[in-house]
Amino acid sequence: KIYPNIISHLSDKNNVSDKDDYSGFADHMQYQFSATVVSNTVIADDLFELIVLAPQAARCFTPGQFYRLQNFETLAPKQGDTLLQMEALAVMAIPVEGQPDQLRFLIERKSVNAVLACLLQPNEPIALMGPSGVKHQLPKTLSTVAVMGGLMGLCYVLSSAKAYQQAGHTVLYVGTLPQSWQAIASTYLSSLISDWSLTDGNTLEAVDAYDSQAPSKAVRLSSASQVFVFGDGDDLRSLNAYRHQKHSVFHAEAQWVASVYGPMQCMLKGVCAQCLQWQIDPETGQRTKAVYACSWHHQPMDIIDLEHLDERGAHHRMQHTLTTQWLRYRIS
Repeated sequence: KIYPNIISHLSDKNNVSDKDDYSGFADHMQYQFSATVVSNTVIADDLFELIVLAPQAARCFTPGQFYRLQNFETLAPKQGDTLLQMEALAVMAIPVEGQPDQLRFLIERKSVNAVLACLLQPNEPIALMGPSGVKHQLPKTLSTVAVMGGLMGLCYVLSSAKAYQQAGHTVLYVGTLPQSWQAIASTYLSSLISDWSLTDGNTLEAVDAYDSQAPSKAVRLSSASQVFVFGDGDDLRSLNAYRHQKHSVFHAEAQWVASVYGPMQCMLKGVCAQCLQWQIDPETGQRTKAVYACSWHHQPMDIIDLEHLDERGAHHRMQHTLTTQWLRYRIS
């Protein structure tokens, strides 16, 4: 019933603007909501940096969230009869200093989708959805935050350190990175934080390395009231046991938060249910509820069902192996 009134109202506006006004408006909207590759650079062995011009996505960025990155089917290259189209790749964004319309992504050439992302060319339009997930809530009182893990841990520090520091908090990083990545990682970190350590071993070796350097560090691990851990189920298990044995290394009342990165598809926080992940009662070990990991991707470590996390990570292992072999055959 309201439709005729709407049309009547709009008819009075028909001659308010001209074609040039509309052209400018259309160009502005196209610029704001499109995403285009600025550069794609290999910065270390099997590690590349992708910079994307995506004004609206970049200006909506908040620390802790991630983006869904994919190439377009119509623009994807072909090798023989194989279309090199990516499945959606979840990536954590890093702001680009002095470029508020751009986002930076560090991606390891590990999965098939990451290898295909490495083929993206400057000026190529891509599909970038986000930010998705949940932005991290900064502590309400002045705190020291410790971040542990590999590439995702590094990305989290680069993504969120400035926000923590602007709120008066201190950030330290305990990294597990390949030797060939450590120089570029140190370059990135030196402009943001004062205390970090990098090893090419496992998480426990990285913790021991940082703790052994404690006399030369301005910030000790034992002062961290919040600890973020990025790793797989084995990393979380070993660190969970370690923290209950080495009481002097960590703050007794520290809040432990861990990454829950299972398979995801839509990344729309409650639509496809591909990312469902069980939580448990830490006292009994019994499952309590299933949550969408794409809307709660950093969870209290004690309530994560690590066995289920392992199972979810193994679901596509055979498909991943076969697809990897086929891609190597096609692009070799």
